[in-house]
Amino acid sequence: MNEKAASAQQKALQERKRGQHAKAVKRLEQAILAFPDELDLHLDAIDACLEGGEVAHATQFLKTVQDRFTKDRERIAAFVRDKLVAVHDPALARFVVENSIKLRDLVTALDHLDRVPEHTVRDLLARTRTKKQSLKSASHGGYALRGELLTNELMAALLSIRLGNMKEAMTAIVQILDEKPVEQAILTPFLASLEGRHSKSGRVRFAHACAQCASGGELEGIGRFVEAARLEPPVATLCADRLRVLRETSKARTRAERALAEVCLIKGDVDEAAAVLRDYLAGVEDAGREVLMLVRPYIDPANGVNACTWLALDAALTLEQSNAALEILRPLHQRAGSSDALLDWLETRSRDGVLTPEIRVLHATLAIERKKYERAAEILQGVCATAPQEVPAVLALLDPHRTADRRLDALCREYAASDAGAGTGASAADGDGDGFQTFDSSGFELASSAPKPAPKAAPRAAPASPSPAPQKPLAFTAATPGAAPRKFMETREISFDDEDVVAAGSVEPVALPETPAPTDDDSGFELSDGPSVTSRPPLSAAAPESTPATPPITEAHVANVARQLYTAGAAAFFHVDREDTQAAAAPEPSAPEEPPLPDTFEGLIGWYREGRLDGERVIALMETAAEEGRVAELRELLAYEPRNDAEDFARRYFEAEHLILCNRPLPAMKILARLDAPGLSDEQRRRVWFKLAVCQRAVRDFAAAHETLTRLAEAYPEREEYARLARTNFEQHLSEQSQETIVLEKTGSLD
Repeated sequence: MNEKAASAQQKALQERKRGQHAKAVKRLEQAILAFPDELDLHLDAIDACLEGGEVAHATQFLKTVQDRFTKDRERIAAFVRDKLVAVHDPALARFVVENSIKLRDLVTALDHLDRVPEHTVRDLLARTRTKKQSLKSASHGGYALRGELLTNELMAALLSIRLGNMKEAMTAIVQILDEKPVEQAILTPFLASLEGRHSKSGRVRFAHACAQCASGGELEGIGRFVEAARLEPPVATLCADRLRVLRETSKARTRAERALAEVCLIKGDVDEAAAVLRDYLAGVEDAGREVLMLVRPYIDPANGVNACTWLALDAALTLEQSNAALEILRPLHQRAGSSDALLDWLETRSRDGVLTPEIRVLHATLAIERKKYERAAEILQGVCATAPQEVPAVLALLDPHRTADRRLDALCREYAASDAGAGTGASAADGDGDGFQTFDSSGFELASSAPKPAPKAAPRAAPASPSPAPQKPLAFTAATPGAAPRKFMETREISFDDEDVVAAGSVEPVALPETPAPTDDDSGFELSDGPSVTSRPPLSAAAPESTPATPPITEAHVANVARQLYTAGAAAFFHVDREDTQAAAAPEPSAPEEPPLPDTFEGLIGWYREGRLDGERVIALMETAAEEGRVAELRELLAYEPRNDAEDFARRYFEAEHLILCNRPLPAMKILARLDAPGLSDEQRRRVWFKLAVCQRAVRDFAAAHETLTRLAEAYPEREEYARLARTNFEQHLSEQSQETIVLEKTGSLD
């Protein structure tokens, strides 16, 4: 400071101590004229005026300081905050807040109000309302007071926020946005900061959504309307009105429809929600599952059947999965009083041919319960004809009601016979019910000393008649003595020769040799007596007069029989040497070669979905998605679970990148602020700081962006673009501060 200026300052200070405030102010004014660039002289003059009770004179000095010393903004702001705490004068508080509003710095204005006592704020709010009436009267008289009226409205809104009256404050701000959409430039960043301070306020989110829609960010605004309705259900009506307008005017019509339906559900208007969702379901492909999940909480059968119930059923049918619809239909079926409505809905949908066989069975069940037997028989006839796998379910449904109507009885008889025939054939050919393959016992015979005549051939479809004489069990059956013999494989399936296979229909059955029972074995096998093994004549209409000699059974024959039985699934009863089956074993397929890494983004994202990419490649893929602006793919990649600290840092950084791409700078700033910690590498710190500056500029906080860019320029002097960006940001900051206040302008006479 200049020596003369310092001397004047000391003399003024002595005069203030003696209570000569007017003399001190005059001395300081003369010093300011001589040394206009000395900030300390101006601040001392403000103090002297306030001490002398000249608040109006102090505000003049303060305005000069704020306009002239823009580089010392932080020091001046701290000085003002101290004075607001010490001097509880409404005039000073009003000037400070109004001046910040005129500079379009609403965040600072609200920060100043936080230091003003509540009784002073109430006094200011009363004066603001009185001034509002005066300004409206003047505007009706021909004066254009739009600038003053806007400043007064913003002042009233900030005072209401300070007192906690968010409803009145947000109503005023939304009205300003509706009348002057251009003001979204200052209101959007202010509401974004206010949303962080009042995260549970639905009205703040509603006003923020209105500002975003006015600025062209309709997608973000639509999402915030839904969030506002969830936080405060009374706001849902306001959100629904805005979304109805967006549904007709916005390019994002489908997003607006979906949001409008959700808001209508929140406020309890299920009929309008169902109507809107039907349009959404018709306009968006594969939206059935989304609609079903949205309305599921509102289709509880205990609350009755409503419009959302039928919408959910229609959405479930679009999924082509009967389970989704049956999960809704069955509880409704069990609820009393809803059968008629369900039957009508099923009748309507059955004409379109979209019902699955399982749902048609339920349709028939409802028809039977309402004693519409003819319709039930018609439905079940179609089910059995088109879906044979549902025949057992149909028979189980018909059996208790077959005596109620002849059509049901006829249908039951028809399909019961066919089902029994199919079941008998399958049972005889496939198994014995225990999971093992069974065979016909007529293929084996333990012959006695004399040959037996061949039995007559019978058709395979006819059931076998019981034999009048009991047969002896085979040597390899583990049957209890006296029990019926267990059936084994037919002779048409077995060949004793290794190479020659007898043609089907002319196979000669062969009897196995009887084995004498050992004296010390009580394993439960029943053994038969007989001296020799004979063969039966071939199955033909007339038996030959003499039986040819039986060829000897060699070791190769037995091994061949064992191999074929093993192949047929009966290896549990026989032991086949590994050497005999090694030749028949199929060679194991060689493992496929790993395909090369794709060289396209689509190929790499496909590998990621299959879980074939490691952490390093996933992070590289996130980098590519962020650079190319692939928002949906980047969101999908963010589901990756990091395995170390480096991957966790990268995933959180790209989460901030995703929020920036989605035009959500505030949550991105929170993530980046947490990442800006000691221990980062130079590259990590550089990228975090740069993205932080981008977010700060997005919310028009040029002062904070200037600090961040200055840090970047100082830490990385080789990057000239950072210094250039810092200068550009500072110029924009000055341009924002230099907006001129609209003055009173007469546009007409008062005559």
